[in-house]
Amino acid sequence: MTPDSTRVEQALVEAAAHAEAQRLTEALDVLLAAWRTTPHAALGDAIEALGRRACEERPDDLIGRSEAACALWNERAAAQRAEQLDGLLGSWCDVPAAQAAARAGLLAQWPSDPRRDAAVLAVLHATPYRTTSKFWTQICALVEAIRDPRAVEQLRAVQTIHDEVLRTSKGGARIADRVAAAAAQVIDAIEAIETPPPLGAAAASALARLVTPAAPTTHERSLEAILEQVLENPDDLALRAVYADALAEQGDPRAELVSLSIQQSGLDKIDKAQRTRMKALLKAHLSALLGPLDKVVFRRDLELDHGFLSRCIVDTSRPQLVSDAVGHPLWSTVVQLDGPPEVFLHPVMRSLRRLRLQGGTFDNNEVLEALIAAPAPPAIDTLALTVRPTTLDALARAFDKIATLRHLRAHSCNAEPAALLGAPFCQRLDTLWVELPWMWEKWVKALHADSCAAREVTFFAKTTSRWDELLFRRGDDGRHALVSDKQRAVVEAALKR
Repeated sequence: MTPDSTRVEQALVEAAAHAEAQRLTEALDVLLAAWRTTPHAALGDAIEALGRRACEERPDDLIGRSEAACALWNERAAAQRAEQLDGLLGSWCDVPAAQAAARAGLLAQWPSDPRRDAAVLAVLHATPYRTTSKFWTQICALVEAIRDPRAVEQLRAVQTIHDEVLRTSKGGARIADRVAAAAAQVIDAIEAIETPPPLGAAAASALARLVTPAAPTTHERSLEAILEQVLENPDDLALRAVYADALAEQGDPRAELVSLSIQQSGLDKIDKAQRTRMKALLKAHLSALLGPLDKVVFRRDLELDHGFLSRCIVDTSRPQLVSDAVGHPLWSTVVQLDGPPEVFLHPVMRSLRRLRLQGGTFDNNEVLEALIAAPAPPAIDTLALTVRPTTLDALARAFDKIATLRHLRAHSCNAEPAALLGAPFCQRLDTLWVELPWMWEKWVKALHADSCAAREVTFFAKTTSRWDELLFRRGDDGRHALVSDKQRAVVEAALKR
C-alpha cells in the first residue's frame, strides 16, 4: 500500500498558511482531514505541535474529580472539537477507573488522531488501573485504532513493560496478552504500508514552520535570559524565584506553579488547598515547564524542586526522541535520574547526584561499563540498580572510578550475602539498602557473622505478612544492631526457627 504523498504535502502547505494567520483550528482541521486518509509521520508532528499551541491556555476546570469538571469533560468529548483534544487527553485519567473507562469509550468515538494514539501509548507505559478489566477492554479497542507510523517502536516496547508490571498484578496476565495481540495487529498493519518518499521543498518548509515556535517577543527574550541563568547555575535557588517573578510580571500562568513549588521545597510548607491547586496547575502547565523533555520522561515518579525538574524516569521506548533531548539545558536541574548513559553522561547533568538503573530496558552491566569508561562521570553519591552475581565486578570498578559514591541501593538482589556485604567498596558506604525477595534470614545471619563496613544496612524484606525495612546501624564495636526494638523481637524469633 502506498501513501498519498501529494495529499500530505498539500495539507502541510495549506495548514502552514492558516497557522501563520493564527487560524489554528482551520490548520488542525486541514491536517486531520489528510491524516485520516494518509497517516503520515510529518502530519503527526504538525498536528501535535499545533494541538499544543491551540491548548496553551487550557483552563483548569477540566481537572479533578468534581461533578462540574467531569460534566464539562464529557460535554467537550462529545463535541469532538479538535482544538480541545489536548486538554481532554491531559485530564483523561484524573478520575477513578470506572470513569476513566467511560472516558476511553468517548475518546474511541473520535475520528483517528495522532494525539489520541500518543495518549493511548502513554497509558500503555504508565499502566494505571491495572486490575480494572473494563478500562483495559476500552484501551485494547483504542490500541487497535492506532494508525500512527511513529508508534511501532513504542508498541514493541509495551511487551517488555507489561511483562514486568501488568503480569505481577491480579488478572494482569490476561490483560497483557490482549494488549500484546492488539499491538501486534497494529504493527503488522503499519508495516504493510510502504515508506513514503521524502517531502518536497515546499512541504518540508511548511512542516518546519508548523513545528517551530514563533520568534520570541522582547519580554519572552528577557524570560529566556533569566531561564538561561537558572539552568547555568542550578544551585542558585534565588535565581529561580527571580524567574517566577518574571513569569508573574508577564501574566504567565506558570508563575503560580513555580512559586508554589518553591514554597513547597522551602521552609514554608504549603497547605492542603495549595497542594490541590498545585496538582491542577501541574496538569495544565507541566508540559510547558518540561519543554522538549516532556516527551521523554514518564509522569510517574516525576518531581519538581523549586519549580524545576528534579527527579524523573526516562522513557527509553522512543530512542530517537531521547537522542534529540540529550544535552538540553533543562536536564541541568535533575538530581535523580533513571535513564540511559547517553543522557546521564552528558556534561549538562551537573546537578545529578542519584542514579537509578531500573526503569529502562538497558542492561545494568553495560550501563556500568559505560559509567566506568566515561572520561568525566557524574559526581553521583547514590547508585540504585538490580544486583546479580554477575554485576559485582563492574559495580566494584564503578566505585573505584567514582569517588563520591556513598550510598548503594541493591534491588531484587540474588547475590550471595558474603559477596555483597564483604565487598571492599562497602567500606566507603554510609548506607547500604538491599531488597530481598527471599531468604532474608540468611542475610541477617551473614551481617552478624561477617564484617560489613557500611554505617547503616537496611534489608527490605517480607518478614511476616508484609514488607518491612529492617534498619541495622553499626556500633562502636563494629557490629550492626537493629534500631527498632519491635523488629528485633520478630527477627530473633525468625532466626531461632
